[in-house]
Amino acid sequence: MRPEAPLSLARLERALLARVCGEEPLADAALAELGVESALGVGARERVETYRRMYGLRLAREVAREFPATRALLGAARFEALARAFVAQHASRSFTLEGYAAGLAGFLRGCEAIPDPETRAAARDLARLERALACAQSAPAVERAELGARIARARELGGAARLQPAAGARLIGFAHDVEVCYARWLAGGRPGALQRAATLLALYRQAGRVRRQRVARREARLLRALLRGERLDAAVAEAAAGALGPASIRDALARWVAAGLLLP
Repeated sequence: MRPEAPLSLARLERALLARVCGEEPLADAALAELGVESALGVGARERVETYRRMYGLRLAREVAREFPATRALLGAARFEALARAFVAQHASRSFTLEGYAAGLAGFLRGCEAIPDPETRAAARDLARLERALACAQSAPAVERAELGARIARARELGGAARLQPAAGARLIGFAHDVEVCYARWLAGGRPGALQRAATLLALYRQAGRVRRQRVARREARLLRALLRGERLDAAVAEAAAGALGPASIRDALARWVAAGLLLP
């Protein structure tokens, strides 16, 4: 087991971290209490300041790495301003930077670095999609049968059966048509402007890849019930209460099972 650092060293390390993170009052008070403030000469201060700037740049690059499509939508300059504003308010709390910028979509809600409300709302929707895709990619794997076997088993299911969601499966609503925008970006083009259009996307992982599938609003109650783990008869009853007819229910189930979104 690694021995604990001496008390004075631990406090000195915390003071250095506070200075690197921009928490000057905490750093100055701790260094003064330890009696080492006078030892921190001009050269040492410059070195700490250089590290501080580089640390902030590293965090900003991580924000860009986690949200490349959102960066393409906003453009390099606006996204850089957004990333700097996010880093200024969000210190890293983990030994790894993976997922450091998970809260970017929420931060965008009122971020003054993007002054136009519509641009901010569009970027927030696309950031939500990118974060959801990352979560689906890291979800634990789910055992899956071949397509023919899945369809055959689905036809034999009784009302008490439950369909198993694919790895990372979730249904998310957006105010913009993020699917079109994201598909354009994946194809190597610019995302273009997002159009205001209520969109439902099912996201899940299959064969190591994250899939995206549009879901009609009238099918949403059925899919949400199945993703919650409801029995097939209960999910069908909920869909019927939402005016989804038997033929539409059968069609939706067949599509989702064939696509691997739901596993019988």
